[in-house]
Amino acid sequence: MGAELILLAGYSGAGKTTLEKAALAHIPTLRYLRNTTTRPRGARDKHEHDYDFVDDEEYERRRRDSPNWSHMEYAGHSYGIDVDATNYLLEQGHSVLGSAVPDTALIERLRGMFAAHSCLIWLDTPLAVANENISRSDQVRRSRINNPLQTAESGEAVKRLADYVFKPTGVVQVDQLAFVALMQNIMNSSLPTC
Repeated sequence: MGAELILLAGYSGAGKTTLEKAALAHIPTLRYLRNTTTRPRGARDKHEHDYDFVDDEEYERRRRDSPNWSHMEYAGHSYGIDVDATNYLLEQGHSVLGSAVPDTALIERLRGMFAAHSCLIWLDTPLAVANENISRSDQVRRSRINNPLQTAESGEAVKRLADYVFKPTGVVQVDQLAFVALMQNIMNSSLPTC
């Protein structure tokens, strides 16, 4: 199979970043769907791979300069993706991994935005566990507990859309290895196509 967009959806605090880092470290042709955001950098963000943290002025400059910029607002902050830059990675044969909160409209928008085939994986961490993980985090992440997308209903709606459901065991190393194997299987077409 050629390059494709792979979306990992789950609640804030579900463990998406942990699994994404493992996949990116073990799969050389995999790239990350990088977002530009105006949200404050949290304590966990100093080595994050998924965001360019910028102020409002820089965000608007990038938005203006890109001929194909996807913009959204989430939790009071701007998030953007340079669609053409991501399509270039896909055209070069790289699969691109992105993450999403449980928002069906956002996921459908992301799936339709890029030239490549897309696959959706739901990270089936229970909402209570995700909220507990957030409550032990920095203030930026704790503010996400009351987000209207952080509900069992929103999670179930996205889970119904998913091509694959990944159920973590709670043992980080085991989950990382299993997720890397799932990603490799999807990318190598040894699983039914998305």
